[in-house]
Amino acid sequence: MYFPPDSLRALEVEANALFQIYRELYYDGQGVSSVFFWDLPDEDDPNDRGGGNNSIRAGGGDGFAGCFAIKKKVMGTRAFREGTWDSMHVVKVQATARGAGATASYKLTSTVQISLFVDHPDIGEACLAGTVTRATEATHAVVGSAGGHVANMGRMIEDMEISVRGDLDVLYMQRTRDIVSSVRKPPPPLDSRRYGQTVLPSCVGASAEHTQSLFAAIAKHAALRGDKDGDVFEG
Repeated sequence: MYFPPDSLRALEVEANALFQIYRELYYDGQGVSSVFFWDLPDEDDPNDRGGGNNSIRAGGGDGFAGCFAIKKKVMGTRAFREGTWDSMHVVKVQATARGAGATASYKLTSTVQISLFVDHPDIGEACLAGTVTRATEATHAVVGSAGGHVANMGRMIEDMEISVRGDLDVLYMQRTRDIVSSVRKPPPPLDSRRYGQTVLPSCVGASAEHTQSLFAAIAKHAALRGDKDGDVFEG
């Protein structure tokens, strides 16, 4: 069985705690979340298969990667019979500078799967399901050793989920609503736009301005607590 090095395992534990808070706030306290970290091999050393380094080495080809996963399932609501939201975010992290001006590059690939099963006497049976996959990358400063990487990854994931949710809610749901409405005419009290509201994350605090990351605030609070208890990761 594979275990990450101690420093990376400590970061994994911290990330799980922070991501759980994020999930409770953004997903109405529902669903489950999990975070996994693993070492990446040193590209300059063909014999290095990962797991042998306790921290990222600046300028080297080594680093670490992580997977942030959330699953939310809703059963038996007035609008639909069953609905699920599955999001998986894989992040690859590599150091670009160390010391006082430490920075790291982050490559994020996110996949969101959503499904809705409707069984209503006014419109009959219907199923809406789809997958959205997106990727982005950025370089950020690593501030503090207790939550710098987690805060950077978390903010990228948060922004990605807000963007994907917006497209699902405004573009895909609206388009599906228009198609269904052209085939079946529900009575006025039934608003098919409500079919996805209890499955999609509520995005508390999200807005068009979105200048303050909720995840970053959570990580900053944890970093302050970690500074008192000792560093958990050399990043």
